[in-house]
Amino acid sequence: MSLSVVLAGVAILAATLHYFFGLKLDPREPPLLPQKVPLIGHLIGFLRNGNAYYLDLSMKHGQQICTLAMPYGRTYVVNSTKLVSAVQRNAKTISFDPILTTVAERLAGITGPELEALKEEETGGGGAHRKVVHSMAPSLIGLGLDAMNKAMLANLENFINALETQDQAFDLWAWTRHVISIASTDAVFGPENPYAKDNYEQTFWEYELNITLLLVNVFPQYTAKGAYQQREFMAEKMIDYYRRGCWKQGSEMIKARYQTGIQNGASLEAIARLDVPGGTGILSNTVPTAFWTLCNVFSSPELLADVRREAEKLFTIDQTGPRPVYTLDTSDLRTGCPILFSAYQETMRTRACFASPRYVLEDTLLNGEYLLKKGALLQIPAAVLHHEQSQWGSDAASYDPYRFTKQSSTKRSPVAYRAFGGAPALCPGRHFATVEVLCFVTMLVMRYDMTPAGGNWELPPPNYSNVAASILPPLGDIKANVTVRKGYENIEWKFKVTETPAEKSAFGLASD
Repeated sequence: MSLSVVLAGVAILAATLHYFFGLKLDPREPPLLPQKVPLIGHLIGFLRNGNAYYLDLSMKHGQQICTLAMPYGRTYVVNSTKLVSAVQRNAKTISFDPILTTVAERLAGITGPELEALKEEETGGGGAHRKVVHSMAPSLIGLGLDAMNKAMLANLENFINALETQDQAFDLWAWTRHVISIASTDAVFGPENPYAKDNYEQTFWEYELNITLLLVNVFPQYTAKGAYQQREFMAEKMIDYYRRGCWKQGSEMIKARYQTGIQNGASLEAIARLDVPGGTGILSNTVPTAFWTLCNVFSSPELLADVRREAEKLFTIDQTGPRPVYTLDTSDLRTGCPILFSAYQETMRTRACFASPRYVLEDTLLNGEYLLKKGALLQIPAAVLHHEQSQWGSDAASYDPYRFTKQSSTKRSPVAYRAFGGAPALCPGRHFATVEVLCFVTMLVMRYDMTPAGGNWELPPPNYSNVAASILPPLGDIKANVTVRKGYENIEWKFKVTETPAEKSAFGLASD
């Protein structure tokens, strides 16, 4: 049988299936976008390109909201800040909470009665997962944030000090990933941090890269064998961490999660398993943001000079000892480095590629225009909103490190910036992540000159297939050399955390 006959047969079969089983829309629903392969074309696009697929569709079709036919049903994609505001006003019927159940089941491996205890109350569950998530916010501001910052900065100090003796080129992405991974998770989990033992850190990054197949959830022990085994390995380590009572030495956040979960009917094992995908919340934004911000600063002579001029004013200098001591106080970062803070936020704006998901719990007329049907999935892709010219100007697609230092000619919608998600699911750890990245970059630019081993800053492309990452990681690495800056030799460098009340410890992020 010739290939043309086989292809014709496949095309006829696909067309027949589409005719009988294709999605039928109510005329009031958002317009249905075509797909090259009936039934599975959009799914293939998503699996190949991750959340960047939504940006491609937006650029091609220009719809402020559209419908995609997926094998599991309809997905609405919101491409307009005006409609995002309408989605948030309908939080009771367009809810994030069922996503928590999907995460618990597919990414944490929780099933049966333990899953029912976590499940949202609106569908008959115990609602423990929602309460666990909401318990974190109070511990990630004020004194709780200060305590985590102290633990995190102790690690950063050691890692950055060690570069003084680094006399060979090293992989900048791999180094950054390790430094931020350990600094962040030590601050969260305490001295018995699972990430620092038994190859857990490396296992997590392999799991994070392969998470898509777990989300598809078709016999994952076979179709997602690697990610499935990685999930179970990490779950075993987390369960051991909690059973040995190590959480008592962890951060206030970990204590709040555990105690809230137990008080609301969740088991120790379920709480431990939630910390497996919970690693994406701790690391999958902060690590690539630290890498890209560092590269953006060092690769631009003008930006590097401006950031250094700011940084010089932030350090206090004590010359009473045998050598000078330069100290950076985290409280000074909130107002003392507007250019670096702008470059940091612009890095996330141009690199964010995740989509904020919601489930439609009841038929909802959105903004008086579009009917959203019960049972549908709704996605709000950050990259699309970050390219919206009505919000960001004609250069929305370009990286401008000074963008957030300028007075915008148009009043931006409060939902236009989605690097940390959006209400009611705004990332509770955004201020911790901000302190970490700003301290990391400020200390490095003050102490070292960094140059690419190849002579030019040719950055690796982003890994678009990574759907777990809020900020796209690089696909590949870049070799870098570091040397102590001339005139800054024989200096002791320190971080300092001045305890700050909750109302003064937050950064003025564009997402807030």
